[in-house]
Amino acid sequence: MTDAELEALDARVAAARRAPGERELEDALLTRVNARMRSGRMEEATTDLDELVELHRAAGRTREAIRCLHLSATSRRFAGDVDGAIAQARAAWEEAPQHTPLKVSAATELGESYLSRQEGALALGWFERALSQGEAIGMVAAARGALLRKQADAAAIYARYALAALNLRAAREAFDQASDAVAALECEVQEASAWVEAGEFSQAVAALRSADRKAKVRGDDRTLARLHLAWAAVSVHRGDLKAAVSFAERARSQALQAVDGITYTGAAVALSELHAKLDRRQEAYAALAVGWVTLADLVGKELAQAAFAPKLRALADAWGHEAFAEVRDAYSRRSGSH
Repeated sequence: MTDAELEALDARVAAARRAPGERELEDALLTRVNARMRSGRMEEATTDLDELVELHRAAGRTREAIRCLHLSATSRRFAGDVDGAIAQARAAWEEAPQHTPLKVSAATELGESYLSRQEGALALGWFERALSQGEAIGMVAAARGALLRKQADAAAIYARYALAALNLRAAREAFDQASDAVAALECEVQEASAWVEAGEFSQAVAALRSADRKAKVRGDDRTLARLHLAWAAVSVHRGDLKAAVSFAERARSQALQAVDGITYTGAAVALSELHAKLDRRQEAYAALAVGWVTLADLVGKELAQAAFAPKLRALADAWGHEAFAEVRDAYSRRSGSH
């Protein structure tokens, strides 16, 4: 939205303040809230929402006030004011009637706010409350799946990976029920990765095999890249480092085809670590050097440096700086870079 359009909304709000009654002012403020949020002006949106909360309360419109509290919490979270978001969402939770969509929304926002602060246990508790409230009013399968995925994210933050995997399995079942094959497959891939993190490799293999079949039918490079990265971890557990290298190479190639910078970085780093375990120093260095250049093309130099520079420093610390310099210089000579 242009500055001129926002100025026109400011004028509308100012005129509404002079008009008799409050409905015109409420409509003008709500229109400006939507415009400000779409324009990323979250702090300004919260000011209007706080005023709307008071207007609705004064008029005895409790549900509208609660909706505005929820929106105020969301806009504060997006603006970086997580403490303010939690306060507004908690007020919405306390005022919302039991077993209503308002109660579900307030609990979900509290979960999102705590998740943004990496407070997994608190986030998980609020997502569980949201799910309980939703199930009491017949929550649709897709919404149930979305909440279960959020529970999995919260569980993973504090390393409860088996719980995350179980939530993702339940989410996949919910998305299957909702006929959302894409979301269901994403959950199955995440479930497999969570089982790997939990050290439950038999569970991981079962999920990987199932997801593999579906991803190959879809020809989904991004999903296949993530699956092959998980297969690499399973191969390491089995003691087959050469197979792990092969899976990591395939993951890297498919992530690049899918323009998936996150998975590409994970695959390149995994490949470097695997070569290092096999005492292939040139290959370990090359995986990071090539990864840095490739990721810079995908997402920019600063993000690429942040991703790969610490890994190269870790190699230098592990090998000794003199040995690292020899590997680096040999790579430079071989590749023709300077």
